[in-house]
Amino acid sequence: MKKITLLLITIVMIFSCKTIVQMDNSNFTQNIVARKEVQKGNTVFYFIRHNKTIPDGSKDPDISSRGKKNIQNLIRYFADKRLDSIFSTNFKRTINTAKPIAKSKGIVSDYFNPHLIDVKKEIKRNKGKAILYVGHSNTTPEMANQFIGSMKYSQMMDDNYSDIYRVIISGNKIYEDVLNLEEEVIAIENATMLIANKNKKRKKRRH
Repeated sequence: MKKITLLLITIVMIFSCKTIVQMDNSNFTQNIVARKEVQKGNTVFYFIRHNKTIPDGSKDPDISSRGKKNIQNLIRYFADKRLDSIFSTNFKRTINTAKPIAKSKGIVSDYFNPHLIDVKKEIKRNKGKAILYVGHSNTTPEMANQFIGSMKYSQMMDDNYSDIYRVIISGNKIYEDVLNLEEEVIAIENATMLIANKNKKRKKRRH
């Protein structure tokens, strides 16, 4: 009986250790991507979908009031990140998603055709820069796939306006992940509050 009990405990410990290692590896990979993003000389590509539109039945609808609020979250996310160029497809919904972000960075957005992108030329032309592409539910993951050289991502769900596809090229290596906008903004706000609280404590100590 004791031998069986010891055997069961050993098995549980082995599986527990494996789970911890997997979680650590996952976090480690995410941390690598985050660190690579801010390193000088690296090339960073962001791919996002336009924001929520007005359901007016037209082929070229504009951004809804809810979509405009979400654009403020995008501005918040990119506030502390370098962006050298912003491109959008030639539609109201993509143009009016790109423009406010471009304005916040002091640059002017331009147009691109996702079906005419030459990935090798685009990477070479933008070496060491950070570029944002604003596309659609199908073209956004498709472009991310082209840049990583793998059909990893499928078309975005109709109600998904939150995913940020990030591709980082560091030397000969490619790092990629998908971020959730709402989660990123919450993390930024929490970090801002933490810094503010630390500053308050320092001021109190001085007095």
